[in-house]
Amino acid sequence: GSETAARKLEKNAAQLERATCDKYRVRVAELEEKWGEALRQKDAAEQELKMVRAELEETRYHLQESAVWHNARVHGRRTTRALLAFPPETQEVAFGSHGLGDHDAIMVSEFLINNLMIVSCDLSCNAIGPQGATA
Repeated sequence: GSETAARKLEKNAAQLERATCDKYRVRVAELEEKWGEALRQKDAAEQELKMVRAELEETRYHLQESAVWHNARVHGRRTTRALLAFPPETQEVAFGSHGLGDHDAIMVSEFLINNLMIVSCDLSCNAIGPQGATA
């Protein structure tokens, strides 16, 4: 009888071990599935974050551009009035040594874009910086 009891005990222990391993295999499979889903969500969130960052940068750029043009319109009114006083057939604009700044240069560039008759524009000896020079 003791051999039979020992075999029964071994058999029960082996069955318990298999059942426990099966439970852990199922749990591992569940956790791996959750992990995969979490990684997919992370990737999707990173992609969305990338798009939001790009949109934010683009919006900041447009806001800065709008602010530059708004400030130019506000601070360059004197220059705008002078430009609008030119007759339509004017071909040369001379504002050398007029104390013009970036805002004025921006307004001159806007004027030149809309007035194709102008063939010469002198803005020498003014306080025009990089912002005005790139307008």
